[in-house]
Amino acid sequence: EKNSSTQDKTTIIYSVVLPEEAWADGMELSYLTAFVTAEGTELSGKLRSLFPSASFSSGLEIAGPVPVAVFELDNANPENAEAFRKEIDNVLEDIAKNGMSKEVLDSYASSFELSELLVRENSSVGESIITSVGYDAHTFGDVWYYFDYEDQAGNLVSWNEDGSYASLCAKYFGEDAIDEF
Repeated sequence: EKNSSTQDKTTIIYSVVLPEEAWADGMELSYLTAFVTAEGTELSGKLRSLFPSASFSSGLEIAGPVPVAVFELDNANPENAEAFRKEIDNVLEDIAKNGMSKEVLDSYASSFELSELLVRENSSVGESIITSVGYDAHTFGDVWYYFDYEDQAGNLVSWNEDGSYASLCAKYFGEDAIDEF
């Protein structure tokens, strides 16, 4: 609209295009990228403090030829882009060195498990699930991918304990990895 303010109306997207080999780590990367900005994480608190009018999300985009880690800040200002990217890079670097916060990850895993159980309580459960099943079947060529993904949620904590998240962060988001692309 003419003469309207753009204050707090910008969407900032920080994407990291991953190499083709990242498909092999797709499930772990999907959970990892979703967790980065999850409610209750240190990063979510910091982003709320830095960008009080903004909302944020993250995840793994899988519809293209290679996976892409996407970190999004909505209702922000263009000058917030560098600070947002810096905060994302800092948390990924910290995960590469120390893994994820066990307490927050336990809470996230429990919340995820509960939300998945409640999906089945919805009166339109078929409608809710079939869209995801169809998308995943088309994207991966595997009609069972959605259900395999749900089953893997049981590994959220063990992937942290065995160092998987730390090694994935170092491999795909570390300085050397990003410079390589």
